Amino acid sequence: MAGEWEGRLETIREREGVSSRWVVGVGVGTAIFLAVSLGGLWLFYAAVAKAGPWVAASQFPAPRLESDGAGELRDLLRSQTAQLHGYAWVDREHGRIRVPIERALQIVAARGDAAYEPPAGAASDAAVPDPKGLGQ
Repeated sequence: MAGEWEGRLETIREREGVSSRWVVGVGVGTAIFLAVSLGGLWLFYAAVAKAGPWVAASQFPAPRLESDGAGELRDLLRSQTAQLHGYAWVDREHGRIRVPIERALQIVAARGDAAYEPPAGAASDAAVPDPKGLGQ
Protein backbone atom coordinates (compact mmCIF):
# COMPACT_ATOMS: atom_id res chain seq x y z
CA MET A 1 0.00 0.00 0.00
CA ALA A 2 2.84 2.38 0.77
CA GLY A 3 4.32 1.79 -2.67
CA GLU A 4 1.03 2.69 -4.32
CA TRP A 5 0.98 6.13 -2.67
CA GLU A 6 4.62 6.83 -3.38
CA GLY A 7 3.98 6.34 -7.10
CA ARG A 8 1.02 8.74 -7.07
CA LEU A 9 2.87 11.36 -5.04
CA GLU A 10 5.67 11.47 -7.59
CA THR A 11 3.18 12.34 -10.32
CA ILE A 12 1.35 15.11 -8.42
CA ARG A 13 4.28 16.77 -6.69
CA GLU A 14 5.19 20.30 -7.59
CA ARG A 15 8.55 20.91 -9.20
CA GLU A 16 11.14 22.08 -6.71
CA GLY A 17 13.01 24.49 -8.89
CA VAL A 18 12.18 27.51 -11.00
CA SER A 19 12.92 27.24 -14.68
CA SER A 20 16.10 29.14 -15.41
CA ARG A 21 14.79 29.94 -18.90
CA TRP A 22 12.01 32.07 -17.41
CA VAL A 23 14.37 33.91 -15.07
CA VAL A 24 16.82 34.67 -17.87
CA GLY A 25 13.97 35.60 -20.25
CA VAL A 26 12.48 38.09 -17.80
CA GLY A 27 15.91 39.59 -17.12
CA VAL A 28 16.75 39.95 -20.81
CA GLY A 29 13.29 41.39 -21.53
CA THR A 30 13.72 43.96 -18.78
CA ALA A 31 17.16 44.93 -20.08
CA ILE A 32 15.81 45.34 -23.63
CA PHE A 33 12.89 47.44 -22.37
CA LEU A 34 15.24 49.72 -20.42
CA ALA A 35 17.62 50.08 -23.37
CA VAL A 36 14.78 50.96 -25.78
CA SER A 37 13.27 53.44 -23.28
CA LEU A 38 16.58 55.19 -22.63
CA GLY A 39 17.38 55.26 -26.35
CA GLY A 40 13.97 56.79 -27.10
CA LEU A 41 14.45 59.45 -24.44
CA TRP A 42 17.92 60.26 -25.78
CA LEU A 43 16.53 60.68 -29.30
CA PHE A 44 13.68 62.83 -28.04
CA TYR A 45 15.97 65.17 -26.10
CA ALA A 46 18.39 65.37 -29.05
CA ALA A 47 15.50 66.41 -31.34
CA VAL A 48 14.29 69.01 -28.86
CA ALA A 49 17.78 70.45 -28.49
CA LYS A 50 18.01 70.95 -32.28
CA ALA A 51 14.79 73.00 -32.24
CA GLY A 52 16.81 76.04 -31.24
CA PRO A 53 17.67 77.97 -28.14
CA TRP A 54 14.95 78.62 -25.64
CA VAL A 55 13.69 82.16 -25.51
CA ALA A 56 14.28 83.57 -22.06
CA ALA A 57 11.62 85.70 -20.46
CA SER A 58 12.54 89.34 -20.87
CA GLN A 59 10.56 90.61 -17.93
CA PHE A 60 9.09 88.69 -15.05
CA PRO A 61 5.94 89.86 -13.28
CA ALA A 62 6.43 91.48 -9.93
CA PRO A 63 5.92 89.15 -6.98
CA ARG A 64 2.61 89.49 -5.18
CA LEU A 65 3.74 89.84 -1.62
CA GLU A 66 1.49 90.45 1.32
CA SER A 67 2.51 93.71 2.87
CA ASP A 68 0.05 93.35 5.75
CA GLY A 69 -0.91 89.68 6.14
CA ALA A 70 -2.80 90.18 9.40
CA GLY A 71 -4.73 93.12 7.96
CA GLU A 72 -5.67 91.20 4.82
CA LEU A 73 -6.86 88.27 6.94
CA ARG A 74 -8.88 90.67 9.11
CA ASP A 75 -10.48 92.20 5.99
CA LEU A 76 -11.31 88.75 4.61
CA LEU A 77 -12.91 87.63 7.87
CA ARG A 78 -14.83 90.90 8.10
CA SER A 79 -16.26 90.47 4.59
CA GLN A 80 -17.19 86.84 5.25
CA THR A 81 -18.88 87.80 8.52
CA ALA A 82 -20.80 90.54 6.71
CA GLN A 83 -22.02 87.95 4.18
CA LEU A 84 -23.13 85.62 6.99
CA HIS A 85 -25.03 88.31 8.86
CA GLY A 86 -26.55 90.40 6.07
CA TYR A 87 -29.18 90.31 3.37
CA ALA A 88 -28.20 90.36 -0.32
CA TRP A 89 -29.52 89.33 -3.70
CA VAL A 90 -28.16 86.01 -4.98
CA ASP A 91 -30.32 85.87 -8.14
CA ARG A 92 -32.65 88.83 -8.57
CA GLU A 93 -34.22 87.35 -11.70
CA HIS A 94 -35.41 84.23 -9.85
CA GLY A 95 -36.10 86.06 -6.58
CA ARG A 96 -33.36 84.34 -4.54
CA ILE A 97 -31.84 86.23 -1.65
CA ARG A 98 -29.21 85.54 0.96
CA VAL A 99 -30.52 85.81 4.52
CA PRO A 100 -28.52 86.11 7.74
CA ILE A 101 -27.48 82.79 9.23
CA GLU A 102 -29.52 83.31 12.39
CA ARG A 103 -32.68 83.92 10.35
CA ALA A 104 -31.96 80.90 8.13
CA LEU A 105 -31.65 78.68 11.20
CA GLN A 106 -34.96 80.02 12.53
CA ILE A 107 -36.67 79.26 9.20
CA VAL A 108 -35.34 75.70 9.15
CA ALA A 109 -36.25 75.11 12.80
CA ALA A 110 -39.78 76.44 12.19
CA ARG A 111 -40.30 73.89 9.41
CA GLY A 112 -39.79 71.01 11.87
CA ASP A 113 -39.78 67.60 10.21
CA ALA A 114 -40.67 69.23 6.91
CA ALA A 115 -37.20 70.84 6.88
CA TYR A 116 -35.83 67.64 5.35
CA GLU A 117 -38.23 67.69 2.42
CA PRO A 118 -37.13 69.30 -0.84
CA PRO A 119 -37.83 73.01 -1.25
CA ALA A 120 -41.02 74.07 -3.01
CA GLY A 121 -39.22 74.96 -6.26
CA ALA A 122 -37.27 71.67 -6.51
CA ALA A 123 -38.00 69.13 -9.23
CA SER A 124 -40.73 66.76 -8.09
CA ASP A 125 -39.61 63.84 -10.29
CA ALA A 126 -36.33 63.40 -8.41
CA ALA A 127 -36.08 60.29 -6.26
CA VAL A 128 -36.10 61.47 -2.66
CA PRO A 129 -35.89 58.86 0.13
CA ASP A 130 -38.52 58.96 2.87
CA PRO A 131 -36.73 60.20 6.04
CA LYS A 132 -39.21 58.36 8.27
CA GLY A 133 -38.39 54.99 6.70
CA LEU A 134 -34.61 55.22 7.10
CA GLY A 135 -34.47 53.93 10.68
CA GLN A 136 -36.25 50.64 9.98
